[in-house]
Amino acid sequence: MIVSLQLKALFINFIYGFVLFFLSYINYLFIKKEATIVKVLITLLFMFDYAIVYLIIFYKLTSGIFHIFYLFLFIVGYYIGYLVKSKRVPLKIYNKLKEKIPKK
Repeated sequence: MIVSLQLKALFINFIYGFVLFFLSYINYLFIKKEATIVKVLITLLFMFDYAIVYLIIFYKLTSGIFHIFYLFLFIVGYYIGYLVKSKRVPLKIYNKLKEKIPKK
């Protein structure tokens, strides 16, 4: 595989993990007062859709070639998202988004 393609794939996996954390957190904020069965169904649908979009993007980018370090960067991106949310790493966009979410 070409090095530039590998770097693109690594970057996309990192960003996708980062975005997954925030989308799952927003999903949690919107469904936390729903019934348990509704929570499970909405979360399953969300994760299924997110996985399908990931597979489509990754298949188009690398023709379906997957390496274990892509998973590692995905997990690192998710963890960095967690650090940003817990305010260990400041991010202005996250703070603006947090102000717009209605509090119940």
